Amino acid sequence: FTRIIGLGHIVWVPMLIWLWVRLAEIPADDVFGIWVRALMALNTISLLFDAVDVGRYLAGNRAEMVKGLNGAAQLG
Repeated sequence: FTRIIGLGHIVWVPMLIWLWVRLAEIPADDVFGIWVRALMALNTISLLFDAVDVGRYLAGNRAEMVKGLNGAAQLG
């Protein structure tokens, strides 16, 4: 695993935009409305962490984040 793995969450951006546009239609005082808002908050925080990780990868920090997962090392 390297920091570029955070790029996989890029598909959340259109989802968050779609939810944001429709947020006024979702009541904030029921369970679903609370869940949608919590989902949006947590995904936004996760995207911020991912953006930092991808930025660090593009800046040259390409070291493995979890050591020992190299498939070739496990075969021998």
